[in-house]
Amino acid sequence: MERIFSKIAKLQPDRMAVSCGTERMTFAELDRFVTIVGNRLRRMGMEEGDRFCIMARNSVQWYAMLMVADKFGFSLVPLNYRYKFDEVNYIIGDSDAKALFLDEERVAVLEGRRGELPQAVKGRVFCISEKGRSGDWFQSFSSLLDDPDDQEPVDIPHVHGATLMNYTAGTTGRPKGVIRKGMSRDVVLAMREYLADFWGYRPEDTHGVFGALYHGAPMMHAYMNTVMGASVVILPVDKGFKAEDALKMIQDYKVNTAHMVPAMFIRILDLPEETRRKYDMSSLRKVMHAAAPCPTEVKWKIMDYFGKGVVWEYYGGSEGGGTMITDEEWRRKPGSVGRPWPMAEVRIYDDDGKELPPKEIGTIYMKAGAFGFEYHKDAKKTEDAYIEGFFTMGDMGYLDEDGYLFIVDRKSDMIISGGVNIYPAEIENTIFSHPAVLDVVVFGVPDEKWGEAIKAVVQLKEGTKATAEEIIRWCEERLSKIKKPKSVDFVDALPRDINGKVYKRKIRDKYWAGRKTKVV
Repeated sequence: MERIFSKIAKLQPDRMAVSCGTERMTFAELDRFVTIVGNRLRRMGMEEGDRFCIMARNSVQWYAMLMVADKFGFSLVPLNYRYKFDEVNYIIGDSDAKALFLDEERVAVLEGRRGELPQAVKGRVFCISEKGRSGDWFQSFSSLLDDPDDQEPVDIPHVHGATLMNYTAGTTGRPKGVIRKGMSRDVVLAMREYLADFWGYRPEDTHGVFGALYHGAPMMHAYMNTVMGASVVILPVDKGFKAEDALKMIQDYKVNTAHMVPAMFIRILDLPEETRRKYDMSSLRKVMHAAAPCPTEVKWKIMDYFGKGVVWEYYGGSEGGGTMITDEEWRRKPGSVGRPWPMAEVRIYDDDGKELPPKEIGTIYMKAGAFGFEYHKDAKKTEDAYIEGFFTMGDMGYLDEDGYLFIVDRKSDMIISGGVNIYPAEIENTIFSHPAVLDVVVFGVPDEKWGEAIKAVVQLKEGTKATAEEIIRWCEERLSKIKKPKSVDFVDALPRDINGKVYKRKIRDKYWAGRKTKVV
């Protein structure tokens, strides 16, 4: 089955396929690039099903490597470009990668310990930068193009490695690779068309990518657009997400669809109103968001800014999904992440494996048709994630009487104070609604009497003031007494990754320093 983007390369060769900053590729250029690089990697010994790692900032070349994996049946393993050597080296070895792609900065990160890299990638390390140099342990990216073989492969892969193997951050221990199961190439091609239609993506669209490509969600939503023939525009995000740059990109490229996370909404809404009004958002038809809970106050405001019907939310992860909720549904069910999408099911189980009725909080389990996953080299973790064919990512929530899912919090983030289970997300949502608050994280800290006490760490909006007592009083007026923070600290900025997820553990750990366990 010929890929749609390959057909467009013949019918509309000069149409833009992908752009990032000043770099761009037309469909003809992308298709030829993908074929040449894939053929060269094959000649270097890579075979269908082999994996390669990539650790680099957003670029056209980064994105093109995703399409190389898709066309030749390789599996791409994206690495957070902020990782240190030991983190990188673990995933390279654990994933059994056969090649490694780095940008200039990451070459410098690995330089001093290059001798410790797994033997399997040695000889196949490339500097992915457009003007990437060669060294004694890595090759320039351009060397892959030196001997151009742009002949279409005759043996199109028939088994699909899902093109991608993401590593979950996890809450304990080392991250684990997620391998999707039961996905033949024909099934995947059919599913891509079905899901693109389900998400409402169209070949004539321009899709915006505002997060780092190493994160699975923005990458895979962009991928779905490319394989069906839409153009993709990628924000460079070299120094993090810049809200005004994002709005300018939407306006200049007339972006129709996009994937964002709540932290991006917060940054956009924090811009002065006159700045937001400068930019035309009328091209937007759909903005999907996920990855973290969205405070209801933020959700209402961003729906008003982007326009009625534009903002849709879904719930899922590397392991699968999931649920989705439209703008219209969310206005009727504020706080919900929706109902199961086609072929998916959702159940709520208690700690004893008993399915719970509507309105009762438990662990969220999902099932995505006949498809499943396994954690690479960890049969026990895979087994523990399943009940009766349904898997969990460790989140807590409940279904209402209409089948809409509400997420309460991550099980690992739950605070137990005086024997009562308290979910930080609800408290964070309340504090977010304070007019002076830009960002907040809530967690448990040691308390000799109650076991854990509720701590809030708050970042205020520039030019505003608030005291700890004021924040606590704000919560006391809106939440039951057991949910109000016992203490509030203020910081200049909360540490979040480039995709908006807060590094809660980094903040929380200093309050637990010196203790052997996180239990009082």
